[in-house]
Amino acid sequence: MGYMITAKCNNCKTSKDLLLGIGMLYDTDSIYFRNNGSMLYEIVEDDRIVDEAMTLLNTEKGVPGEYNTDVYICPECKDIEQKFYFQIAENESNGDNNILYEPNYSCVKCKVPLKHIHFNWGEEAPDLEGKLKLEGWLCNECGSSDMSCEETGLWD
Repeated sequence: MGYMITAKCNNCKTSKDLLLGIGMLYDTDSIYFRNNGSMLYEIVEDDRIVDEAMTLLNTEKGVPGEYNTDVYICPECKDIEQKFYFQIAENESNGDNNILYEPNYSCVKCKVPLKHIHFNWGEEAPDLEGKLKLEGWLCNECGSSDMSCEETGLWD
């Protein structure tokens, strides 16, 4: 189950709709193993990121870990983007799987690495507004810090 969230500037009324979490379409088999990871190539814009992850999976050094659609923030311009977050974990028989790989996305405007805003997805919607404000979230149109988030629905 995923959350539909509208992030908006209370000053200039600019808004951005985000689909966060994970839906039923995104099962591990579909994302990584059907058609050589073709779904991962569809949901991650950077083929280099997918190639690196698929190499770890195909050599059996790694196994799929946590994944969902999360928010990333640019440390320079403070804009936010929704991106598909995933982990490739070490393939250890003892169950102690260390993270081998996580995607590193860059801001399309500033070309600097985006910071992943991690959530523990559970029964309730995450406190997106609180976490983004701690990161200095600003409106990308007017530069205001008077920002808010509103849960507008659920998606599956």
